[in-house]
Amino acid sequence: MLDEHDEALNGTSYDDSDDDEPFVYSEEPAPEKESNVDAEPARHEVGDYATQLSDLLGSDNEEEKDDNEDDDGDDDEGFVYSGADADQETFNYDGRMRDVMGSEHDSEEAKEVETSLLVEEDDDDEVLPDAADVQVETPLPATPTRTWSPLPGSTPGTPSKLLARPFLHPHVSRLRSFIPQSPSSTSLVTGNSAASVSQLSSLSHLPQKKYFAGVPLRSISQHIFASAAHKKAAALLGSEAIGTPTVLAANGLICVGSDLGRVCVYDFKQNLKCICGSTSDDLGSVTALALSHDHTFIAVGHATGHIRLYDLKNPGSPAARCPSYNAKHRLLWSKGRHTAIVSADEHGLAFYHSLGKVLFVEATDILRILGKYPIDDPHPTVGKRKSRYTVLSLGPLPLGTTPHPTDTYNLVALLTPTKLVVTWFKCSRSDTIKGSEKNVGTLAWFPSVTGTSTQASTPALVYSWGSHLHVIRVTETKAVQSLKTTRTGKAHDVQIGTITYTSVGSWSTENGPILNIQWLNVNQLLVITPSHIEALDVNSLKSVEKVSFDGAGLACPPRVEEEQQRPNVTHSIRTYKGKIFVLSQTAIQVGTLLTWADRILSFVQEGDFLNAIELTRSYYLGTAPGNTNGLPDDVDTRKDVVGKKMRDLMVASATYAFSEDRMTDGTHNTPDGRGVDRTSLFEELVSTCCRACVALDDTDFLFEDLFQYYDDNGISSIFIRQLEPFLMDHEIPYVPPRITKRLIGLHDDEGKVDLIERVIWHVDPLCLDIDQAITLCQLYGLYDALIYTTVAPIVTLLGLIRSIFRARRTEDEEEIAEDLILNAYKIYAYLSSVLAGLEYPSEQVLDADEAAMAKKTVYTFLFFGRSSLWPAGEGGKLVLTADEDGGMEPTYPYARQLLRFDAESFLHSLDIAFEDTYLNGQTQSVSRSLIIRILLEIISSGDFSTEDVTFVNIFIARNVPKYPQFLQDIPPSTLHNILTSLAEDPDIDTRDDRQLAAEFLLSVYNPHESERIITLFQAAGFYRILRTWHRQERRWAPLLSTYIDDSTLAQSEVFDHLDEVLKTSTQANHGHLPPELIQVISDALPHLLNLGVEHTAALIDKHVIDLHQFAFETIGEEQEEKRFAYLRHLLGPPSIHDSEYGATPRPPKQGPSPNLPPYLRQCYVTLYCKYKPLEVISALKYLPSDSIPLPEVLHACEEHGVYDAIVWAIDRDGQPVEALRKLDGFEKKLTLQLVEVFSASFFSSSEVGHIVESLETLVRVGVDVCTQRSREMSAEVPLEDIWFQLLSSQINSVQSVSACCSPGIVTADSAATLQGDDTQVSTWETLSSLRTLIRDTFSALVSITSTRVVSFPRLFTRLVDSVPRSSSETQYAEFRTILTGMLESYRSDGDMLVITKSLAIEEVTKERNRGWALPRGACSICRSPLLVVQPKNSGRGGAVTPQIVVSRCLASSA
Repeated sequence: MLDEHDEALNGTSYDDSDDDEPFVYSEEPAPEKESNVDAEPARHEVGDYATQLSDLLGSDNEEEKDDNEDDDGDDDEGFVYSGADADQETFNYDGRMRDVMGSEHDSEEAKEVETSLLVEEDDDDEVLPDAADVQVETPLPATPTRTWSPLPGSTPGTPSKLLARPFLHPHVSRLRSFIPQSPSSTSLVTGNSAASVSQLSSLSHLPQKKYFAGVPLRSISQHIFASAAHKKAAALLGSEAIGTPTVLAANGLICVGSDLGRVCVYDFKQNLKCICGSTSDDLGSVTALALSHDHTFIAVGHATGHIRLYDLKNPGSPAARCPSYNAKHRLLWSKGRHTAIVSADEHGLAFYHSLGKVLFVEATDILRILGKYPIDDPHPTVGKRKSRYTVLSLGPLPLGTTPHPTDTYNLVALLTPTKLVVTWFKCSRSDTIKGSEKNVGTLAWFPSVTGTSTQASTPALVYSWGSHLHVIRVTETKAVQSLKTTRTGKAHDVQIGTITYTSVGSWSTENGPILNIQWLNVNQLLVITPSHIEALDVNSLKSVEKVSFDGAGLACPPRVEEEQQRPNVTHSIRTYKGKIFVLSQTAIQVGTLLTWADRILSFVQEGDFLNAIELTRSYYLGTAPGNTNGLPDDVDTRKDVVGKKMRDLMVASATYAFSEDRMTDGTHNTPDGRGVDRTSLFEELVSTCCRACVALDDTDFLFEDLFQYYDDNGISSIFIRQLEPFLMDHEIPYVPPRITKRLIGLHDDEGKVDLIERVIWHVDPLCLDIDQAITLCQLYGLYDALIYTTVAPIVTLLGLIRSIFRARRTEDEEEIAEDLILNAYKIYAYLSSVLAGLEYPSEQVLDADEAAMAKKTVYTFLFFGRSSLWPAGEGGKLVLTADEDGGMEPTYPYARQLLRFDAESFLHSLDIAFEDTYLNGQTQSVSRSLIIRILLEIISSGDFSTEDVTFVNIFIARNVPKYPQFLQDIPPSTLHNILTSLAEDPDIDTRDDRQLAAEFLLSVYNPHESERIITLFQAAGFYRILRTWHRQERRWAPLLSTYIDDSTLAQSEVFDHLDEVLKTSTQANHGHLPPELIQVISDALPHLLNLGVEHTAALIDKHVIDLHQFAFETIGEEQEEKRFAYLRHLLGPPSIHDSEYGATPRPPKQGPSPNLPPYLRQCYVTLYCKYKPLEVISALKYLPSDSIPLPEVLHACEEHGVYDAIVWAIDRDGQPVEALRKLDGFEKKLTLQLVEVFSASFFSSSEVGHIVESLETLVRVGVDVCTQRSREMSAEVPLEDIWFQLLSSQINSVQSVSACCSPGIVTADSAATLQGDDTQVSTWETLSSLRTLIRDTFSALVSITSTRVVSFPRLFTRLVDSVPRSSSETQYAEFRTILTGMLESYRSDGDMLVITKSLAIEEVTKERNRGWALPRGACSICRSPLLVVQPKNSGRGGAVTPQIVVSRCLASSA
């Protein structure tokens, strides 16, 4: 078919691939057309920040110019904006800054596009419909606020005390028995910057900015959305109405379709190029638009189902026509031709249209791709369409800027609710997408383009169902096949290509179904949901930006009823070259996703250059959140691009900050009207530039340019104070000495000595002014700083120590300055660091050569045999140590001096030095052996105290086994002397340290004279060593003594070890305990009893039972409580109070011990009656009945008044009648005591309470005896007689007490009715308690007795008759009171039972009416199910009915 309009479009390309063009819409119009936007900016003043930045930031990255643009010459002309639509206004800050940040990222065509789109906008212009002033929704990452504080534990004004070592705590000294874990010394000064607050990437303070920016296209909007007056005027002039906009296309030209079937075409100058269509055609509203890739043809779909193709050179009449079958269209151009389009309708029909002419006659060729015609469907569905025939979206693969093998396949993708169909392959929908989500879908292609690298990209297809998005890349795969030629029959190999795809990944959103997807650039997608617009990074498949969105204001084409709940955005939002075109109901707008340069520019436009630098730094470090559009992917390239911008920003910012304009522009006016205060500006500028320079690892600008600004303006102190935290945290490692000198001088002027010292030992010595540092250190006594800066710290501190010794000879120790002593101790910290290869005081590891040189110098100086010159060579002076001038210098003067001052600290430093490998070398002039020989020679002079000598011996003893290969030349006699010296020192404070050192030494040295050594060790208390020796030689008695004599062992440890030794020795002696061990235990009993009575009792009862009597007598009569604890542990019941004498809980035992003699058992009962009278019965119950003779028990209990125990013991002996007789006698005795107390003129309530308590206890025991015998119903026991005896004694007691009381007390109902004093109340309460005992006794009798054995009426008659006749009236009144109280109690109990019965009946009746719940639905007898569900056949089948099973198990069991 010939087609006069068909022409190859090899010169055109898909031009949506420009991903590097920033687009910021300012409040200012674009420049005039005749003005040269690329020309050099006008000459500017010093304070013109925006103009300076336009020079600095706009010309160094031309290589990033987009290669993905069209070279279409026809379009270029339309991209030049003449400025006809907006008034010109001068504002160099905004306009020029836009040029600054965007010039290097925009291609020529893209710059013309956005320049032509720039129009004047108001402050209230919207970015997108209903999304005005969208704020940043993803906050920038927050880091802790910069803080600066002194060193831990620092005290202002006393810096030297922070770093001194006045003594070594026993838990720090390596000579003590506690062994530190760290191999190096613990310094109080640290240079570790990790402990400080991080200074990196502090972006939390940045103001929130827009991620998207946009403006309305006013000229187009005024033309399309004309007012009613304009429409009426146009009608009067005969112009055809345009109508209301319905659809939008914007790729090279801006095309707007209307409800009257017309299409207005505008260029990017917002000038109307043409209007396609006429209202006379009556084709219905425009439902779809598609502009060809070369911007010369436009395809228009109408609501009536017609498609028209217009040539923009002749828009008056359509170039081609094509009918369709439904009202809703999707139109897209197929690549390579002007007359090839693809369309789809609402019912799933998709077509390929080839519109052309043959011999000047229209010859339209239509190919159905998918779906069925209505006439082909024998059973058409009325109303709801079939989902498998629905085309959710379609699109052909467009041509890219770079040829790709897939271009020849004319790929077309169609998305249905069930699958994605692409020519050559298909992808099925995931089963996880269900419900209405499967009916919402969209897709978009991105062709092959050439990015920043020379390699072309692979075409990508993104598609979605519901809220799930998928990305695939399409490639060609070739395979070799053998084909035969039909003419010749010969076979030859042919490469056959096929299309394959690779899944890139998936992504889902939480904001509802995805309504539309469009490519912003090769790396980013625009994803539109009902509530948000998101920018998605394709490489990471992460959302980088998100803004709120409401599609209610979009101008949408007519929608079918089932889609009314979601906005149709397909034809209302378009993207082109990274720009977003939006057709709303009132205007046409254009926006863009801000690039990194745009976001920086947004701060610059507001004059906030500090936040601009911070944001640039975050891009440099790769920590900036969200979109990084426009930045190179390569890290080094990105740092090159952003780093240069950051340097230029700092330069321009400094110039602008110190310009005069800042004094007059009102930026820093104070709220109180005092004028301009720029202090905060200058402070933040320094800290911001410091962080930027740290990121760049380049501080030249900071110290050369920026500091000069501050110095020239007389505010260098602001710069120095803001710089100091970076120095303290070691973020800036090098500072010029001239600046450090200023910083130290500033603190000196303010008198802050602690800050001077901190600065000196935090800064590299190369950064210091040495003269200033040494002068201040000597002036203020900053010896830590002085050590750090000078090369002779030992000489300086030795002189300080000499001064202290001199002062001690003439002054009292307390009068010597404390600071002087503290500073002198720093020499030991210095030696610990230097001899371990560390820098002092920071403890940073020194360079190997530097460390070796420092160690050699220190060792040579310290252990030189005589005084040395310092500095060495000509001009040096002798470093003297003698206390007096002209005094004799001893041998090894410096090591001797350090030992004299503090031997432990000096040896601690040497112990650290011994671990260093420097002393391993054979070629060194110093060795461990030499140092030990020198130390031994020094202490042999006799000038040192015993403590100092002991520490030297400990040091040698601890190190000999650690380094045997280096210390093997020490003579055994020397080691023997060290060992005996350690044992002979009487100092208890160092005993553990000396014992540990002796253990170290004995690991490599076997001493002679072992018996003498043992004697010395026993005297020294080296029990740990002795125990090891005795156990090895099986000397059990001495071993046992070591545990007994060792005062360092805890109480439980002593007895555990004694038990273990006795057990082991018994086993070794064939089951018999050796007699010498018994003697050791016997001799140690006083000591063991003091350690723990109960533990001693358990130990003797287990191993040496013959010593029970001796142990009991050892305690002594004056310590009866300990005797009681001893016996109770062995004979008494277990109790939580077993350890009341300080012992740990005793081990569990079974029953009382059978090993105690009878005498001790009798003593046990006696002591129990004395100390625990209320628990005697429990104790007797725990003992066997025959363990203690009954007379002894009765005698002990009666002697201490424990009457209840006597009654119980007699009853247990089988004499209940005798027990009740005894009870009657005891009760009369106690009653007589009560009567005597009440008869006295004054009595104590506590005395009365004690007697009443004894009566109550006695009566309860009697009730228990009677109750127990009544239950047994033994014929040998007269039950009625014992109950009569019990009740009679109680009644007599009540009668006796009431007889001595006044009538008012006897007849009173309560204590409240008495008008007397506390004595009457106490008497009434006593009488009431006795009456209560009688009622309780009667209750017990009624509850358990049988009328066949005990007759209650007869018993009551006997009680009444037993009353003496002489006072019958009073006694009968007492009986009446007792009986009335009993009946009242019974009546109350009866009422309670009636109420309970009524409530129970009511609840049972209620539950019975509701039915009883079956437990687990099974019979409780046979466990058979009571409800079975069985299928029941019915007409339709499948129904089930439950059946109830009748069980007779309960009835049968009943």
